[in-house]
Formats: sequence, structure tokens, C-alpha cells
Amino acid sequence: MNTPVLFKPDALPDHTHLWENIVIGSGPGGAETAVMLAETGHEVLVLEAGAYSPRETVPPYTPQEMQSRYAQGGITLAVGRPSVQYVEGCCLGGGSEVNSGLYYRLPEELANAWRSYPVLGDNLPAELEAASNAIEQDLSVSLLPGEAPRASLLLKDGAETLGWYCPEIPRWQLYDKEHPKGLRQTMTRTYLTRAQKAGARVCTNLEVQKLKRGQDYWLVLVKPHTRSENLGDGTAQDAAQDLTLKAKRVFVCAGAIRSPALLKQSGLISRPAPLWCHPTVKVIAEFKDEVNQGSEVAVHQVKEFGRAMGMGCSISSPHYLLASLHNLPGGDEAVTERWRHLLCYYVMIAPEGRGMVRNLPFSGTYPLATYSVTPRDLSVLSLGLQRLCKLLFSAGALRLWPTVKGLGPFTAPSDLALIPDALPRRGSALMSIHLGGTCAAPEITDPYGAVKGCDGLYVQDASLLPEPLGCNPQGSMLALVRRNLNHLIPDL
Repeated sequence: MNTPVLFKPDALPDHTHLWENIVIGSGPGGAETAVMLAETGHEVLVLEAGAYSPRETVPPYTPQEMQSRYAQGGITLAVGRPSVQYVEGCCLGGGSEVNSGLYYRLPEELANAWRSYPVLGDNLPAELEAASNAIEQDLSVSLLPGEAPRASLLLKDGAETLGWYCPEIPRWQLYDKEHPKGLRQTMTRTYLTRAQKAGARVCTNLEVQKLKRGQDYWLVLVKPHTRSENLGDGTAQDAAQDLTLKAKRVFVCAGAIRSPALLKQSGLISRPAPLWCHPTVKVIAEFKDEVNQGSEVAVHQVKEFGRAMGMGCSISSPHYLLASLHNLPGGDEAVTERWRHLLCYYVMIAPEGRGMVRNLPFSGTYPLATYSVTPRDLSVLSLGLQRLCKLLFSAGALRLWPTVKGLGPFTAPSDLALIPDALPRRGSALMSIHLGGTCAAPEITDPYGAVKGCDGLYVQDASLLPEPLGCNPQGSMLALVRRNLNHLIPDL
């Protein structure tokens, strides 16, 4: 197998230059925005707050990866009762560098519903279909050519025993003779590389603090991070003083937490739109055989219950298992002695609850998220937990630990009667990796992501998705961003 060519970020940008387009954030939304602008002949500068952290240099699903590729080292929380822990990528390529790459098109029922919204347009389903076709080709979206990992097959077997629908979900993964086990099509391998080849500048460790409107351009206030960074060829980029850059147009693509926070910090919106997520509860299952194959990504998900509730396989590395089982009866011992027998699964819901993103004084640049889990959401999560545990016992699990204090471990299906009708507000460890909604139309943007009352300022990321999708949102977000840019670029 050939050694992959490492991406090389550019040096610090020229602060005396009037840039045509500045893109803030290099995750999927920002990377797709950059490549579409650059490949149509427009000047582009991409600013990424995180570092360049090639997948080849940091082991996946380890504490080192959390520190180098996640916002706040992965310690981020939407405060509430219960709170919801969430994670966001913060590195060159954003979430594409750390997630599993599972890919969904926007659910048909939502595409049809959204076209009736005056803010999204009647032709939305056809526009998203054309965009999805292009994305799937760009990112080599495909199914596994061989057998799925054991974690995935156990989920599938348990679902089939119960008669539940559990399909394999495609991923953005390239399979060829050089990469028979697959090569993740991250943004640094795909859209960012293409954008740079088309002339875009891509700079890392540059955190945007504020936006200000000039006479006919935008001022972008940037704080370089203090650490130096390896650029992939043995050289290093040194820290510098704060910069003020100028741009005719700015595309904010920093994610559902930081995009609205930047707009609010800059005085451009009064308050973000409501934050949504997919509240998720986990179950660690112990099996008789050694079923944990390390960092292989499971590809099956239970979709029997539509958008309302989904089940799947979570990361099951020893570090992640220990984090989930810590303080649960017998959990630490199980990981230490038998981690190869343990697998982590989850159930997530499309909730009615919503949250808010706030900027707090003297709290640094990262905003505070709050989230309200409703009584109905806690009831649906409890039902989902019961169903997931039933499935895992059907798959042969010997013991189950829900991530709910005081509940379990379960050793027989009869123990599931102990699960309450609603999860308790205290002791339920909820998390989410899917966030959105905070810059959605019509509150913040127009149908194509233009910020209201701010000529030349756009948002193009998951914060545009107006409601929970009930599935991994990245494919839907990419399709919406491509559709928006297909509309915007001819008029730039």
C-alpha cells in the first residue's frame, strides 16, 4: 500500500490583502464551500482554529486523539437536567477527521416537508438529490466490500432475531487495490486538497474572534494559537501577533456551537436560533467470546422505528469503555480484565427538547450551551433503552451496563423490568455527536444561508438544519450546502 500524501497547510495569510472570500472553519461545510468557490475561479482563504493532525500520526479513539482533534479536548457539555455531553471536531478537516463517515441522504419525509417551508423552497427535494449524487461520487460513498466487524454483525443478528430492520449504512470510504480495507475520505484527503490545488489558501491555528463591517468589506479579527505546528514536511508554523484580515465576503462554517457564537459576539444577531441534538444513552455489553476488534467501525444501524429512535454501535476502544463504565458497579474491573469481550452500543432519539448557545463574559472564546430534555424525551429514551437491551440479550450478551447510575448491571432479560418508565434526571449520562439548528432560516439566515441584514456574510454548516433528522446529519448538511452554493456562486 502506498503511503498517503500528507496535506500541507499554508503559512500565515497576508493581512494587507483584500481577500475575495474568507471561509471560517475547515470541516465538511467549510471544505465544501472552499472547493466549490475555488474550482469556479474565486479567491479563497480558509481559516481553521484547530491544528493539522494527520490520521497517520495519532492513533484513533485514544486520549491523544481527543486532545489533538476535538474542541476543548472532548470535554464539552450542554448544561441541563440532565446535561448532554457533546463532542465537536477541532482540527483541519473538522469532524470528518474523527467520525465514522456514516452517510445518509436527508430522509424523504423531511425533504418533502421542508419544501413546504417558505424559507427553504419548493424545489428542495430535486436540488438535494442532484447535490447528493455529486457528493457521493466525490467522497466514494459505498458499502463494505467484505464482512462487517463483529460489533456490527451482533447488532444485526439481534435485530433479525426480533424481526427489526437493521441495514448496513454506506460510508465515505475508498476501496481499491491499494486500500482493500478502505481509506477514509476525510476533508484533508478530498475537498481541502482539491481546493488548495485550485488556488485556495488553507491556514490552521487561526481562531476568528470577531467580525466587523467596513465600508464595502468585512474585517475578520484573528488570534493565532500560541503553539507551533508541524506542516507535514518537517517545517513548523510559528505563532504570530493578532491579525485583522479584510474580505469582500465571509462564509462562517464553524459548526452549530461556534458559528452562532461568533455572530452573536460580533453583534450581528441578537440571539441564535434554538439548538437541537440527538440525545443518546449507551449500553456496554459483555459477550462470552472476544468480539472487540479494536478500532474497526461498525456499519449497521437499527432503523425499525424511523426517525423517532435509532440504535447503533459506538466506539469500543479500552479508553472509551473505561470512560463509559467508570463508577458503574464492576465496570472498571470488566474493562481491565475483559475489554476484548465488551462492546458499546447506543440508542438515540429525535427529541422535542431544544437548547441555546450563549456567550458569557470573561469565559474565553468557547461559548456555553444549555439544553432542555423534556419529560417526553426521557420516556422515549427509557423505551429505547429497554429495546436496545432486549436486542443485545437476543444477540447473546451475558451482562449489560446502561450508562445510568443505579441501573444495572443486567444479567437476564427479566432484569429489564427494573428500567423505569422515564430515565431519571439525575444519574443519566446522556451524550450527542449530532448538533444543529442554531443559524437556521428564517430566524438567522435566508433560504440559502445569507445572514439577514449582513450583505456578503453567509453561514454554511450544520447550524442551517432546522430540526433533528433522526440519523447522521453530515450527508444532509453537505447536500444543503452544495445546493445553497449552486444558487449563490453565479451571483457572486
